[in-house]
Amino acid sequence: MPDGEYTTKWQLVGNDDRYNNFNVPVEIGYVAEKTTKDGAPVTNIVPGQIKVQRNLEDTVIYDKLAGIIPVDPEGTPIPGVPKTPYKNDPDNQTKVELNQDSPQVPTGWTIEPKDKQPEGVTPDPETNTVKVTPQNSTEPTKTVYKKNTPPIESEVKTSQTVNFVDEEGKKARSFNHQMYKTALSSI
Repeated sequence: MPDGEYTTKWQLVGNDDRYNNFNVPVEIGYVAEKTTKDGAPVTNIVPGQIKVQRNLEDTVIYDKLAGIIPVDPEGTPIPGVPKTPYKNDPDNQTKVELNQDSPQVPTGWTIEPKDKQPEGVTPDPETNTVKVTPQNSTEPTKTVYKKNTPPIESEVKTSQTVNFVDEEGKKARSFNHQMYKTALSSI
């Protein structure tokens, strides 16, 4: 947050026995903890406290949001793909959006199936992306991709023998031809 502190004044309203509630702002890139420093619940407001004859102060603590990081099966980030920060829930300061899109990965990487993904990750093999519902907004979600293995070229030696026969089916002569064929295989 720019200066790290926002001040909201509690005010007495009429003959009420409580101070007014105050709004908790959505701070892009940060998420509010679910309770204030003094233990009051945080939603889009902090409830006003009971009137007393002293100054009252409470604090809403914000934590930096983590994000989505595409990684290989060993957990190493995929080169050239930046982390995508989680998006704030615009209606709840303590939450992030559900079903967030993962960043695009370079050609040559394929999304791993659901059983190889962390909790909250739903892969879409058709688009080679995932939808992420963060399990903890301050911890990154690592989406798993595997590097496509290019086919390996190899030469295979083959031979072909052609037998020439006369009208009676007797062998007249043979011709042997050796060829090299390029074969593609995948490991």
